[in-house]
Amino acid sequence: MANMVLKKAILAAIENGDRLLDDAKSMFDWERWPTCYVLAVLAQEEYAKALLLSLIQANAIPWSDDVRRALRDHVCKQLVSVILDYLSPDIDEFLRRHDLSRPHEKEPIFPGHVLDAIHVICHERIPRERDRWWIDPSDRPLDGIVKAIADGRLDANKQDAIYVRLGRTGEVVSQPAAVSSDAARAEVERSERIGSQLRPYNREPGLGDNVDAEKLIALFKLLTGRLSPEEFNAYWRAR
Repeated sequence: MANMVLKKAILAAIENGDRLLDDAKSMFDWERWPTCYVLAVLAQEEYAKALLLSLIQANAIPWSDDVRRALRDHVCKQLVSVILDYLSPDIDEFLRRHDLSRPHEKEPIFPGHVLDAIHVICHERIPRERDRWWIDPSDRPLDGIVKAIADGRLDANKQDAIYVRLGRTGEVVSQPAAVSSDAARAEVERSERIGSQLRPYNREPGLGDNVDAEKLIALFKLLTGRLSPEEFNAYWRAR
């Protein structure tokens, strides 16, 4: 896939995410919490699409029919937003990660919940072309938040923020009005952080040129067979 085509697609996804986020903020000001919540989650999905396209641009995942389907898969994009959320820490988390007073031992390539999101994307959301493996113990319990997203819980919450849901006998099970202002605000703030990660100053929009981006590309290359375990281990030992 041509690099210029990918650049335009990445920019279009980010711009649409920004539009949805602006609309979410307007709905928050009007105290339309359910609509705000939905628009904020949709903005995150568009930003996640931009990250997936950036990984394609970096040759970390292939351009294929399966990946094209993943770009339309809401759950897959919600899992990608877990990665983006980690790449876009708030100020407290940023300071914690760069606290020079902490002992700096060799840490895992990513925290467990981020690794879990990456594994579910590569093992379940993008159909496998070959055997793949887990970068950490596969018998470790899946992170609870990642499991909930993978099971469709977030997408169900998004649907419940749009529609009245009925039970088997026609009773009302949930209504959009049940979405709180706190829930709406949390998703807006998350969308703002994620969006800012993808459109920083002084470089093209998309995946950044930094250590975390480098690690993310290497890990996806490993899990999609573009990097051998030996090459990956050599890369990680050199970090």
